Amino acid sequence: MQNRDIIVIGASAGGFEAIRRLVAGLPAGLPASLFMAWHMAPDVKSILPEILNRLMTLTAANAIDKEPIERGRIYIAPFNHHLLIEKAIK
Repeated sequence: MQNRDIIVIGASAGGFEAIRRLVAGLPAGLPASLFMAWHMAPDVKSILPEILNRLMTLTAANAIDKEPIERGRIYIAPFNHHLLIEKAIK
C-alpha cells in the first residue's frame, strides 16, 4: 500500500464504552487501519481484542512488532506498551 489511511484512538480505563460504540458503528469494509492504545491498571489483563471481535465489524488483535499494516484491521497496543507506526526498511 502506497498510502495508508489510519485512525488513531487513545482512551483511559473509563473509555471502554466509547471504544465499543465507535467500533460497533464502523462499516465492515472500512478502507483504513485503526491503532488503539487503551490505558489500564497494570494488574488488569486486557480482553479488548476479543470483545471488539464479537462486534463483527473489523478484526481486532494486539499489535505485533514489525507486522505489516493492513486496512480493515484494529491494532491494539499490548498491555503496558505504546504503539509506534513506522515505515518498513527494505
